[in-house]
Amino acid sequence: SLVQPLTFGLGFWRMEAAMEKYPTEAGKLAASQLLMVFIISFSYLMYSSSPVGDGSMLPSASDISAWLHDPSILGMLFWTGIVTTAFTIYMETLALKTLSAAETTLIFSTEPIFGAAFAATVAHESLGMDSLIG
Repeated sequence: SLVQPLTFGLGFWRMEAAMEKYPTEAGKLAASQLLMVFIISFSYLMYSSSPVGDGSMLPSASDISAWLHDPSILGMLFWTGIVTTAFTIYMETLALKTLSAAETTLIFSTEPIFGAAFAATVAHESLGMDSLIG
């Protein structure tokens, strides 16, 4: 879809302007992006949670406590929260010191192509005509 490259491009354009204005503040700019990710994600959680049967879709405090004591869940939270989200956003922000928003958008727009090639090569996914069109 065209929505992803357009929204990424808009975000990179805004971040490029911010990096030009505040070139030494990559950490703070990345933190502000992470705060927005949290606010939007939490808002969606609250909006999409609806009563189901006699309870809610939201987990109970005891569920959350049990999850926070499970090392495999903590590892997954660390990987998705720190490595693939926070570190990636920070590195993207640093990259905008040297790349323009247009160059960054072009690179990120090729992500589905490289993802499909990786899946075909490593996971032996079969790519049909729908994959080529998409």
